[in-house]
Amino acid sequence: MLTDDELTAMRATIAAALPAACTITREGGAPVFDPNTGSYTPADPVIVYDGPCRVRTLHTQDMNVQIGDLPDGISRYVVTLPHTATGVARDQFLTVTDGTDPDLQGRPLRVTDVQYSEWGLGRRLIVEDRQG
Repeated sequence: MLTDDELTAMRATIAAALPAACTITREGGAPVFDPNTGSYTPADPVIVYDGPCRVRTLHTQDMNVQIGDLPDGISRYVVTLPHTATGVARDQFLTVTDGTDPDLQGRPLRVTDVQYSEWGLGRRLIVEDRQG
């Protein structure tokens, strides 16, 4: 059995190894009607998480899928957040806002799985990057 001090030290080690920053959002609700234009504007997204993260390639083969006539590639990544990150769910969107890979910053990554752990050292997510 882990002591509280051991668990705290393990959590601190995980938190120190999160070199990037990311934001996770979900849809903000129903679109808002603008009577002046007669059109609907999407509601602003709701920020679920904003803070440190680590993004690594998921070591599986990327997939090429066909959507209509357009080819679409899907790359998968594992994202680690601090154990305190809560409220993250499937079909939310993660955006890397700062980190060491400038090509990863700003890419919309869709959360496809949220993994849980008894020890709660860090929150792990599986995300997809649909390229196409």
